[in-house]
Amino acid sequence: MAGYRIATAHGDEPHPPPTDTTGEPVQGAGVHAACPGGPTIDGITLDECITRTFLVGGVNKTIRVWYTKNATTATRTVDGSPVTLEHWITQDSQAQQVAAWFEEAWLRYFADSGHHLYDTGCGNLVNVQLEDGVGWSGIAYWGSPGNCWIGIDAPMVRNGGGQWTVYHEAQHYLQYSYDNGCYGFLQPNYPDDSEFVEGYADLGADSVNAALDIMGYSGITYDPSTSMYEKSYGNIFNKYFIEQLGTIGTPSDPWHRIDAMYDHYSECDNQDTLYVLSTLIPTLSGGKWTDREFFLNFFAANWAKDWADPVTQPELVYLDDDASPYGNLAPTTQDITMSGGSQSFADSTPDDWAARYYQVRPQTGCPYLQMEVDGSPGAQLGINLMAAKTSAPTRVLRSAKIGEDFVRTFAAAGVHNRLVAAVNSFNNNYSYTVKFTCVTPTVNILEPRQVNFAMVGDPASPIAFLARWTVSDGASTVRGLQASDFSFDAGGDPITLVPGTFQEVGNEYWAILMPPVKPAGTTFVNFKVTLNNSISDTETNALLYVNPGNSDIAMSFDASGSMNTEDTVGEGTRLTNAKRAGQVVADLLRVGDRLVVQDWSAFDNPPGCGLPFGTGNCPLDIRTLLPLTDLTAGNLSTVISQARTQINNISARESSSVTVRGEA
Repeated sequence: MAGYRIATAHGDEPHPPPTDTTGEPVQGAGVHAACPGGPTIDGITLDECITRTFLVGGVNKTIRVWYTKNATTATRTVDGSPVTLEHWITQDSQAQQVAAWFEEAWLRYFADSGHHLYDTGCGNLVNVQLEDGVGWSGIAYWGSPGNCWIGIDAPMVRNGGGQWTVYHEAQHYLQYSYDNGCYGFLQPNYPDDSEFVEGYADLGADSVNAALDIMGYSGITYDPSTSMYEKSYGNIFNKYFIEQLGTIGTPSDPWHRIDAMYDHYSECDNQDTLYVLSTLIPTLSGGKWTDREFFLNFFAANWAKDWADPVTQPELVYLDDDASPYGNLAPTTQDITMSGGSQSFADSTPDDWAARYYQVRPQTGCPYLQMEVDGSPGAQLGINLMAAKTSAPTRVLRSAKIGEDFVRTFAAAGVHNRLVAAVNSFNNNYSYTVKFTCVTPTVNILEPRQVNFAMVGDPASPIAFLARWTVSDGASTVRGLQASDFSFDAGGDPITLVPGTFQEVGNEYWAILMPPVKPAGTTFVNFKVTLNNSISDTETNALLYVNPGNSDIAMSFDASGSMNTEDTVGEGTRLTNAKRAGQVVADLLRVGDRLVVQDWSAFDNPPGCGLPFGTGNCPLDIRTLLPLTDLTAGNLSTVISQARTQINNISARESSSVTVRGEA
């Protein structure tokens, strides 16, 4: 047995008439006996059976396993050639084990879905016949009223295997139970719907037993060059789907978040088709993602999963790598090194709902790498531009967009050792060009400047100030630079970066800086920011050595639903960037200042009052998170800590999609 790779098949061959399901039901391990009326396969009668009855959801359900220990071979002509078949097992305990595995699967699947295996007209019983499978290890024969049969490969059982196969085939019979429209779709469309029918049967098999869960997807790979809708067994998209959209269990449970799969079955029942992701994903994500945005994340996660932060970037990781990690989910179309210059690749998407990955390993001479994707006019491409540090502590930066073109620049050699441009399609294919260029950026000081200088206190005892600046190559800001990449000076003397205050806020860099002591009488001095000891910007007379007095500081955060908008995927929501800025400002507080922190949204009252569809006359919802507080030597550190905590805990109100008048 090799995890999900066990061959499984459906069949619509006619079955023998339903057998008599009366007789003595047994609990627990079941009993074996000679059973009249067993199925005959290739002239071999399965003349014994195990009947195992158990309680599921208050109802007695039965698995009956038909088998023979008659070690007689049979011959069948397959594709014009004779095939020798061995339809027997050697011990009754082997059949008992198969029945026990079916019980485990039935109980698990019912607990998670509320559905029984398909047993319509079969007297609460599913029949299992142990036979020599030709090209398969299990076969969930199409069920119909009074006809409930599953085949399991007898030689496999005889040799001690079959657990995964039993779970897999039982999941197929669970699929058939969604017979208010879904079963009527999946049966005639098989095997074209195997990405879900077989992919989900593997996922169900992985949800029953902890030991199998560990090995079920071990070493799994994914070929992004073919459509997700052309996949079958071991479709890793389905694992990503449930982990992102399911709710039940914990990561240690084999059935962790499996409910999303059953939500898919239910929606298939509702719409009479398995192809419901365009409505199901927005529903299960609470409106967070469209199906296209979800696929954009999926293709990003397949590259970033080993290095992304599961806390802050949950959409970029898999939770169920278990003790056996996955294999390569993002094989590259190009994997190059660059120490300067530029390289470009003209290409096209390989299939619908498919992707290509173009990876760069930057070398000395390429400290900043611009990545650009330029699609054909009107193209709707999924574009992920990412940079990773793959050694501990790992890090992934991501910028993503759905559209025709996109460009971003990242810190490269010395900061990130792998960068990638991932381009995926949706419904349609397009041509495009990917271009990588090692660039020399410029630094631009935003604050303080000569026209809005910072007063930094007495020359003998200066105070900290806020600095803001950008680093850009002219087409894109440079993402992912670290505090250690910068140095600062005031009139030729070094400035100290206050530890823990360096932040990347949107397209800017922010920090709290402590200026150096200066001779008495010093007034204005120049402020300089230098990148990697070579690229700098100087602002004349940006610092004034004079005591600014105290300030009353009010931090007011827009916490309306629109602040959950992420204008560029991977670069933080509007609220996330506002909170980052607020954390920095909190570090500027001094004894004698006063501080208040609040956030605000609006009540959706009357319902639908918000713009653009309502009048905009919604009452404000203002919350005071930290009341106006005088800062003293005794409470300064405590108040700063409280302010930072309150800012960190702000979340956008999701109870209504209200646009407050005046909101940008």
